[in-house]
Amino acid sequence: MSVGTRWLPTAGALVALAAPGCGARGFEVTHLDDVHVVTVVTDPAEAAPGDRVTVRVYVANPHGAELEAMFWTCTPVDDACGEAAFVEEVEEWVTVGAVRDGEFTTLRTVPADLSELLPADGRSGSTRLFALACEVGLCPIIDQARVAMDAPGPDLPLADDLAHPDRWLVDLPMSGVALSTREYVVRGPADAVENRNPVYEARFTEALDPPLQVTVGGEMDLAFRVTDPNMETVYAFPFTTVGAFTDRKVKAEDDEVRLWLEAPDHDATGQVWVVFDDRDGGLAVYTESVVVGDGGQ
Repeated sequence: MSVGTRWLPTAGALVALAAPGCGARGFEVTHLDDVHVVTVVTDPAEAAPGDRVTVRVYVANPHGAELEAMFWTCTPVDDACGEAAFVEEVEEWVTVGAVRDGEFTTLRTVPADLSELLPADGRSGSTRLFALACEVGLCPIIDQARVAMDAPGPDLPLADDLAHPDRWLVDLPMSGVALSTREYVVRGPADAVENRNPVYEARFTEALDPPLQVTVGGEMDLAFRVTDPNMETVYAFPFTTVGAFTDRKVKAEDDEVRLWLEAPDHDATGQVWVVFDDRDGGLAVYTESVVVGDGGQ
């Protein structure tokens, strides 16, 4: 993360909230040197009201700090989150917890009343997913959410804050804080085709014997076979906390993706992620730890 810019990665795109005078860099940055929400993966890739959804938030933590996370949904209604009106308890649409081994996972039910906000002709609508990761103690909004979750009924001030994260995000430190947002499709009864997540298979030898080991100053070829159940074109977005990838985005050709990781010129340990994205809400993530040293490949 560059000084002056807080990055918000979404599915297949990158949005930035920048301090005055600072520009956005975009996905050309594959090296992560601060807390960073890599992506938010849902299973299934889209759901109907009443469905259960597993949400997995992938977080880069290059300095090994103690992290906490908050996940929430926000269906825009009159400049507010509709959940505050039709979900009785805060904990039904807001989840708070610790980030463990680079992940934060929660199981959510798409509110049945969300069907009232879908198009009248039965087509799909959408909601927004937000994932906030912070070093413990840096984000007062997480403590505010914990208090609200312990109290009965909705919390309208919290709902207003969560509908407008830009209002409080600018007051937080530039380091140790990351927020990701992406759109999530809520299927209507008229939808006949359901989008599903891509499926990948690691095709390089080093993947069979983790952690990945790379020689100081060397390179590693990461090859994958990736397919999409809906025949969508899939792109791979790589990230790493050690070294850098030579490409910021690679399109799958004949169901194959190849990426090159360039190791730093010193011993190091870290993590790599490859986000497979069909640009239509379907996501899958390969992640593994990396060791750079003289005993590498």
